[in-house]
Amino acid sequence: FMMKIAFILSYNNQELKNQVRQLAEERGMTVFFCVAYFREAIPIVEQLRQKEGIEAVICRNITADVLRKNFSIPIINIEITNYDIIRTISRLGKRYKNIGFFRFRTDSANFEVEEIANICDVKMSVLWEDRSETRNYYKNAKEHGCDLIISSSNMIAEQCRKAGMEAEIIEIGSSNIKNALEHCKNMVELRRQEAIRRQRLKQVLDTASDGYIAIGHDGAVIVINDALKKMAGIQEQDILGKHIRERGVHSFLKMVADAENGGIVTYRGEKYSVRHERMSEEDRLIRDIVCIADTSRIIRMGSSIRNKLAAKGFYAKNTFDDIISRSDLMEGVKSRARYYAKSSSNILITGESGTGKELFAQSIHNESSYAAGPFVAVNCAAVPENLLESELYGYEEGAFTGARKGGKIGLMELSHGGTLFLDEIGDMPISLQSKLLRSIQERQIYRLGGHENIPIRNRIVCATNKDLARAVQEGTFREDLLYRIDILRICVPPLRERGEDIVALALFLIQKKAAENGREVYVEPALIEELASYSWPGNVRQLEAFIKRLVVSTPEKEIPRSVFTALFRELADNRPSDSRSHTNPEEMEGDHFILKPGTLQEIEQQAIRQTWERCHGNIQETAKCLGISRATLWRKRKEIM
Repeated sequence: FMMKIAFILSYNNQELKNQVRQLAEERGMTVFFCVAYFREAIPIVEQLRQKEGIEAVICRNITADVLRKNFSIPIINIEITNYDIIRTISRLGKRYKNIGFFRFRTDSANFEVEEIANICDVKMSVLWEDRSETRNYYKNAKEHGCDLIISSSNMIAEQCRKAGMEAEIIEIGSSNIKNALEHCKNMVELRRQEAIRRQRLKQVLDTASDGYIAIGHDGAVIVINDALKKMAGIQEQDILGKHIRERGVHSFLKMVADAENGGIVTYRGEKYSVRHERMSEEDRLIRDIVCIADTSRIIRMGSSIRNKLAAKGFYAKNTFDDIISRSDLMEGVKSRARYYAKSSSNILITGESGTGKELFAQSIHNESSYAAGPFVAVNCAAVPENLLESELYGYEEGAFTGARKGGKIGLMELSHGGTLFLDEIGDMPISLQSKLLRSIQERQIYRLGGHENIPIRNRIVCATNKDLARAVQEGTFREDLLYRIDILRICVPPLRERGEDIVALALFLIQKKAAENGREVYVEPALIEELASYSWPGNVRQLEAFIKRLVVSTPEKEIPRSVFTALFRELADNRPSDSRSHTNPEEMEGDHFILKPGTLQEIEQQAIRQTWERCHGNIQETAKCLGISRATLWRKRKEIM
């Protein structure tokens, strides 16, 4: 709808009005003109807001400062420029040689007075506005011997004329008007978008049972939901727009603002949990969202939620279609995993960190006869040793000090009828491995402190990035447990061994990360091809992090080559220094290749493969050892693969 603004003039200038009206109409804006000075503009603007619904004001200097203190709508200060001053002096001809230029102390513009005086061949003095006494704006001018006063304010010009001095107004140029209108339009459109977002946020938060308050970057309250109003007895009009710690703001909100994240506050005998969610620095509207929850309600809901989770089960969202691959190697692994999924036997998934082992586990579950059941995942390395047993097996009431009333259902029990995914199985404490082995063998469990056996029918899928056979030799993993979980094995290859997948994954991740950031992104195909020249020690997880960094590094739709090159160079510079990732080419001079007889091309391919393995997939070191460029090495590796 049409944007309405007020344009405040210091004197009635019909020519200026016509010019402003025409430029405003071209931008879809309706202008209401008024003549006012300083505080005189306050009631006029208030009336225009209530009667006409104006959304912004364009005015000059001190009038703008006064209005900003009294209104929250955008107040745009229309600036004069050096060119406007030169144009005014030139229009007067050679009649004046000593000109006084009145400036406002609040005016931040950078005027090149000496340069202007040289260009116009006049003497110029800067006379600062002084309102401390009787507004004798001409007094300093006389002391400086000025024969003409120029100012952007008609009020100053009139005062000087009444005192018998000649005065001229610096006219505002069309470019200044255009800039002010464009700035005004952008500010109003931004406020409209923020108002829509604020309303949508309010609608969402009003559906919540917990209290919510959104705080802006200036500390002012932006949104308060209905639950919080009822919780603290707050009226919306008494808090919106006020600083959260301002005097007179409700004491409960001050307590909430001062509470630590996860802290508890007491109000009217009730305890409330406070959680602060810091928004992204890129969010121009909201700095924090604070959730205030009644702790008694949380306790009541806890048991209900656990029972519902136990009845509903857990969910595996990924399928084999979500595993992006183009290489024959990865397609073969996927094909084998699909075939294994139809079996009920336990599966061990091996592979380096970041290759997507859980993605395979979820896909296997969704393509198996257990798909209708829950998918329960537990990271054996993430849960402390003293808690892992109770998490897996659950416990009965009173099993140990601090045990929850009513006991707790364990993750193995929750996985009944579905899949139990044990990630990082190699990090499971050896003291717990014997109990897991017994559970797998007997297909039943006992809760901690319980005596009743609970039958379990599930499929167990394990994953590890460790060499379990070596762990058995070192005594950190039970050999009999390995035999139980390693019925079927899937080895997920590292990203460096499937170069074709790097490009496919990069294209997919670019689209995904661009969509998450609400924008379109284009990367040159040649740049994407360069990604395959890196060994990606962090595998898909590292590639995804790089793509995310690439997408957010620049606002441009097409990623500049310079940005891509800088970020890509950082990969090698920041790569951890270890024995696998770095090889000194000089140390390989005494090594020998074992080459089988064959054609020259076959021998060359053997040399490339063996050097690649010795350099642990580092393309720069491999190319240096072979004495060829990285591009040549990449091309020859594509031929081999």
